[in-house]
Amino acid sequence: MSQERPLISPRAEVASMEGYFSPQLDVSVRLNTNEAPEPPPPGFVAALLGEINEVALNRYPDRVATDLRRAIGKLHGVALERVYAANGSNEVIQSVLLTYGGPGRMAVVFEPTYALHSHIPRITGTTVLAGKRDKDYLVTVEEV
Repeated sequence: MSQERPLISPRAEVASMEGYFSPQLDVSVRLNTNEAPEPPPPGFVAALLGEINEVALNRYPDRVATDLRRAIGKLHGVALERVYAANGSNEVIQSVLLTYGGPGRMAVVFEPTYALHSHIPRITGTTVLAGKRDKDYLVTVEEV
């Protein structure tokens, strides 16, 4: 019996990359996995479940989050066209790099930082230039 092979291979530069991994440490606060250090406030879960009962789960939500963007824009005094809503920072980083990154383009990060700030550019074929932060984790003009 022959061994099955994938029909399409990933790009060589992606296949050779190590995957993103965030360790599950046994500590009281896990900021590296975006866990909140405190449980939700009283009544939050019940209110959330009540709202879920009102959602038409058989339909996609507004794909461009118009109401949310309008509310954020109003809060900050900007037009909704200037507000970008996404499913977390990873999606924002990926969207920016898919649009503006790629071969022959460069992204600059300052270490230490969130591991995906470097990982996502590499996946999109964008060259990563890594600078360093000072002892207070600030980015200095000299380093830029």
